[in-house]
Amino acid sequence: MIRVGDFGGTITINMVQEDGTAYDASGGDILNIRLWAPGADVCDSDGNLLGTLYTATFVTDGTDGALEMTIPAGLFVVGTEGQWRKRAEVSNAGATFFTGSEIGTFPVYGCAEQG
Repeated sequence: MIRVGDFGGTITINMVQEDGTAYDASGGDILNIRLWAPGADVCDSDGNLLGTLYTATFVTDGTDGALEMTIPAGLFVVGTEGQWRKRAEVSNAGATFFTGSEIGTFPVYGCAEQG
């Protein structure tokens, strides 16, 4: 559970293929998690993704498709309670591939809210 003011914990995304099996992301060396605050637009008028990118790491070796990021101080401030969106993005320095997960959601609770 994430609350306003939290930092230092992690946000994890498990990338899966269409058939529901884990996506092997181990070939990636550029790992990011993109976040959108509640009510934020996902794309601009040209279809380009918006949101903020955060550097991610593999939870294990990447073969299970699990990525995580550490929550920085100041991200979840008063007024940002609600459903956030998240997306994992993996590519490599040679630009031979790029893939992104489905956009998922997670709640950020206010200080006094029960999760």
